[in-house]
Amino acid sequence: MRISLAIFSLMSAWIIIKYDTTGIFKFASLQSETAKQMLAPYGLDADKLSSIFLLQNGRVYHKSSAILYISKQLGYFRWLYFFIIIPKFFRDWLYDLIAKNRYRIWGKQEICMLPMPEISDRFIAPEEV
Repeated sequence: MRISLAIFSLMSAWIIIKYDTTGIFKFASLQSETAKQMLAPYGLDADKLSSIFLLQNGRVYHKSSAILYISKQLGYFRWLYFFIIIPKFFRDWLYDLIAKNRYRIWGKQEICMLPMPEISDRFIAPEEV
């Protein structure tokens, strides 16, 4: 089985987990030591980043590219990958616009969900890196 690491904001992870029924993706918070260790070999400093990243097959995807490559593997959302044909600068501009207005679009959660025991193994701890 191919494992991909999504470095994320926590709300992004819950959406991916809901539709990733085969467990392809594992997760690390962008603010974690795990993210720092995983992104450092690619010359990326997790302390200076604020977006979703996907590490897969030795490549790093971020922002709209990460979303599209993730959706490509999530059955129901596979059709979204079609938008990869749109130039990255425009996709990332749209990604940034949505990210900036996400609370107005979807609302803000007052509580943060914690992983249930049955999915806790999908969140990578620093010692697993």
